[in-house]
Amino acid sequence: MNSSKTLIATVGLFFLIGATGCIPGVTWLPDSSGFVYVSEDGQNLVHFNLATKKQQIIVSDEKMKTAWPAMSPNGKSIAVARLDCDKNKGDTLQIVIYDLNRKVQKQSKVFSLPRDGKVVGQDRTTTELFWGPPADKIVVSIFSERLTTAIYDVKREELKTLKDSSAFALAGRPARPDGKGFVVTKWKGQECSGISLVDWNGKERPIAMKPPIDDQDKKDMLRWPYMFTSSWQDAKALVATSKGRLEIDTNKLQGKFDSFDSGEPNGENHVRQQFTFAGSQNVVRIVDWTKQVKGMNEQISRLEILDSHQKKIQTPIENAFMTLSPSPDGKLVAVRCAHDDRKRGDPKDMIWVIDQSGQVVAKAQTQD
Repeated sequence: MNSSKTLIATVGLFFLIGATGCIPGVTWLPDSSGFVYVSEDGQNLVHFNLATKKQQIIVSDEKMKTAWPAMSPNGKSIAVARLDCDKNKGDTLQIVIYDLNRKVQKQSKVFSLPRDGKVVGQDRTTTELFWGPPADKIVVSIFSERLTTAIYDVKREELKTLKDSSAFALAGRPARPDGKGFVVTKWKGQECSGISLVDWNGKERPIAMKPPIDDQDKKDMLRWPYMFTSSWQDAKALVATSKGRLEIDTNKLQGKFDSFDSGEPNGENHVRQQFTFAGSQNVVRIVDWTKQVKGMNEQISRLEILDSHQKKIQTPIENAFMTLSPSPDGKLVAVRCAHDDRKRGDPKDMIWVIDQSGQVVAKAQTQD
């Protein structure tokens, strides 16, 4: 079983990745006071307030098909999508924008989407949304049998689409920090075929990769960059694990991939994602390893909090699938966790928040 299949097998509890290849995300408020997310069942948009340690449902909507909500740059608006794939009426997309007080600020018109004759069930469709910069543009990844990226202009009430692509959600941000375009992953069927820089008019410029995308590790980094250690450094997009590093220069339209030994004592272990707190000795990281289950390889994850000075490691979560989402101020990191094979006493599917001292300071339950 290849790495992408073992990865998907590990997260069966998350219906979204099993059906579409995407994972429910955590979207921080710009001031790091809390975050919003969509519940595990996909029906509730939730705001978690770090000061009160309480969460509030902004909206419960069976029509909402969103794995990752978008937060406006000013922190006052949250966007989600309603996606409907109907063999008779055609495929449609509607953007709905709320404020934190649960009021509807805007409902877009219902946009018709391009079709290729394929029809998918409602449980196999979802979206990921990312808000600018600029402040009047929202990028929407539409996941179904055919992957599509949409650019929604909030002011002009316009939608442009790009077939066979999905937003390259680098640390939850496909747009360059200067707002001069965003990056998409290109697809041939269900296979990742490359990446492009797209301007806000929908014009694509392919990014040359050296060496070519010829192995599973590279494809996984291009499929799900937010599952790895990733960041923007000006116009350069960086994605890394302890086994390799992907660097994409969106000015030069060039990308390169370097592989190296993981450096872990056990060669089967590798650090998939990590975050180092500035001015602190603490590192939060996700370690993956492979084990044999009934003659097949399965990828397992654990959360580690490493004190690099004292060389101590805490392991608060094991045998789960996790992703890290650092806060904008760099003082906190949210860990979205799903247990594929939960036993009695294990935590339910949660979002854990860890501070600079390596302590879990808050927990949000993502399902009833």
